[in-house]
Amino acid sequence: KESQKLFQIKSELDKARQKYRSVTEQVAVLKSNLNESNHKYLEANERIDKLKHKYLEANERVDELKGHLDESNERVDELKGHLDESNERVDELKGNLDESNRKYREANERIDSLKERLAEKQKQNNMLQKNIIAMRASIGFQLGYAIVSAGRSWQGLICLPVSLWRIFKQVLRIVFKRPIKAGKLSLAKKHDMEQGHPQDQAIPIETLSRPAQKLPVVKFTLPGTKAALKVACIMDEFTYNAIQHECNLSQLTPDHWQSELEKFKPELLFIESAWRGKDERWGGKVSHNGAELQGIVAWCRFHNVPSVFWNKEDPIHFQTFLNTAKLFDFVFTTDIDCIHRYKAALGHDRIFLLPFACQPMVNNPIELYHRKEAVSFAGAYYVRYPERTRDLESFLNELPAFRPVKIYDRNFGKDDPNYQFPSAYHPYIVGTLPFDKIDLAYKGYQYAINLNSIKQSQTMFARRVFELLGSNTITISNYSRGLRLMLGELVITSDNGSQIVQRLQAFADDPETAGKFKLAALRKVMLEHTYGQRLSYVLSKVGDTDIPDD
Repeated sequence: KESQKLFQIKSELDKARQKYRSVTEQVAVLKSNLNESNHKYLEANERIDKLKHKYLEANERVDELKGHLDESNERVDELKGHLDESNERVDELKGNLDESNRKYREANERIDSLKERLAEKQKQNNMLQKNIIAMRASIGFQLGYAIVSAGRSWQGLICLPVSLWRIFKQVLRIVFKRPIKAGKLSLAKKHDMEQGHPQDQAIPIETLSRPAQKLPVVKFTLPGTKAALKVACIMDEFTYNAIQHECNLSQLTPDHWQSELEKFKPELLFIESAWRGKDERWGGKVSHNGAELQGIVAWCRFHNVPSVFWNKEDPIHFQTFLNTAKLFDFVFTTDIDCIHRYKAALGHDRIFLLPFACQPMVNNPIELYHRKEAVSFAGAYYVRYPERTRDLESFLNELPAFRPVKIYDRNFGKDDPNYQFPSAYHPYIVGTLPFDKIDLAYKGYQYAINLNSIKQSQTMFARRVFELLGSNTITISNYSRGLRLMLGELVITSDNGSQIVQRLQAFADDPETAGKFKLAALRKVMLEHTYGQRLSYVLSKVGDTDIPDD
């Protein structure tokens, strides 16, 4: 029995132990759960504190927004008041607009009437101008003018018989219908540039390796030679400084042209499509066919001085200067395709080609500076020529990686947005150059940029090309049909900046070929494209052409 009790007690003890272990395990789990609950409790308290803080901040923000809302409501009320005032003002302006429209319609009616009257007055003025010119060209006026001039001074009285003899010869020409010969000009040998066929063959570079054959000598004509040909002119600065070395050249002014002509006694009148003329006094007077210009041509016709007009702005400004061209005995143009247009408009054949050129007295290979290994551009930026600006952009995207680029801005310091280089180009701009310092850009750098605004003309392109080649400078340019026809491959031509750089790099790697290239271009312009040759060509045409009586 005792062993049974003992066994029973052991069995109960084992059960108790198992329960103890189970309880112990449960207690451990409960402790872990309790710790976890305590941790979550602490986190919950922290979150509660944060939420309380955010709640307080939100309340403060709400109070702030309420204040703003009150201010906004006040502003709305204020704006409503302004709106009511504006509505009243609009009604008032509508009334004023109706009144203005009525007055505008009345003004338009008056303008139409005034235009008709103006057209009539202009017609009368043109008729009077023609009558004046015809009167000045009449024999009676010439006789009267000669007699009045003789009475002003002893010198005039002494010259009276000569004047009367000239008038008598003119009467004989009219009676016997003999044409008037154009002036007493020194005739030059005809240039091979006739009106229909510009030269288009460049000198091959490979021929320069052989000794030069006997070449024609280019004679630089200084003032006082060439029979001291006296030429009265209206020219812009670039043309005047180019031609003044070829003859005795005198610039006319709009205020004193008659006394200047009488004192100078020119043998030829040469007027170009000038925008400003001497000291910028001719602004608009040449293109608008001003009374001063008509008076100058009439004086020259009266004194048997042949008159020449050169439109260097063709083809773009053909219409701009067409009425001016009608006044002159001879018309020259930079664009060969304008010749037939002038013939049709003017009704005669005294129309000839006259491209730009270089002046060897200025544009020559005489080195004045140590040439920089860089690229120069001396010129202007024109917003109105988008293709030209795109070509420049392509150049400036590529050239700086080859050599530094220096821009001499012709409009530097001016504020006209139509002539302003973009801000991206400002790092390249080094200032501007007056005309007498332009050699710094032409001879101070190994390479130079030319930009053409007109690209399809057979003969018209920027005069800068001739001047740069004459200065012995490698010239790069955007495409020009005329440039390729007249100078061939002697100018590196492309609208693509990367292609330009490839050509330049080839010359930089081979100085001998670069030297031959420059020499070929120099010979081309010096032998065929100088202003001395251009003037000789003009004189040959003026001297060989009879001007029939009108």
